[in-house]
Amino acid sequence: MSGYISSFVCNSLTLPYPIFASFKAIESPDKNDDIQWLTFWIVWACAVLIESLTDLFIFWIPLYFEAKLCFFLLLQMPVLNLSGKIYQLYIKPYLIQKRLYLDTIFYNLISWIMRLPFMLIKSD
Repeated sequence: MSGYISSFVCNSLTLPYPIFASFKAIESPDKNDDIQWLTFWIVWACAVLIESLTDLFIFWIPLYFEAKLCFFLLLQMPVLNLSGKIYQLYIKPYLIQKRLYLDTIFYNLISWIMRLPFMLIKSD
């Protein structure tokens, strides 16, 4: 597979179940399933971010989209808890280390975005 079709197929096969499972988790009184699916979405978002930054290079790897499909299918299986393991081993330590820095960046970015309409009005 390649290109837009591969991306569409991969997303079509890997996103519906996590979306529905996340909905069910939000609606259930059990908070453990909330943590499981929030963790999944954090890992998924990190993987998509990394993919978008490296797309020009990884696109050419043979069977990349098939591997991506398998990875995302494995990531969402509660029995394996792969997303929890990836989060605990890699993402959580990085975010803890960079927390203050990221808080500052996002606070400044949000502040700038909130001021943007007023800056545009003044410039007219």
